[in-house]
Amino acid sequence: MTHLNKVAQTLAETGYLQTVRGRFGGLRLARPAEAIRLGQVVLATEPDFQIAPCMSPTNAECPIYGPCVLREALDQATQAFVRELDRWTLSDLVKHRRKLLTAIGS
Repeated sequence: MTHLNKVAQTLAETGYLQTVRGRFGGLRLARPAEAIRLGQVVLATEPDFQIAPCMSPTNAECPIYGPCVLREALDQATQAFVRELDRWTLSDLVKHRRKLLTAIGS
């Protein structure tokens, strides 16, 4: 539950969620679902998103860090992954809401 609270706090801080206090409080979207791009949400919740730990300059202890070509390939793959996610919105994920709710037993 702690991890979920941290994610919700991050999403609120970055303007994706709005927190509501009080008896009927909770969380709600701060933007229309059609305006929430999945790639941007990934980057907001995982600011150091990397396919491999060696991609970060702080992990430059690898003896081939400087001339390594794999890091560049992984970096480009990461960028392509985020671009692909950005083609999708939150609204796209819940288009078949009734089928989703039936599948989870609601």
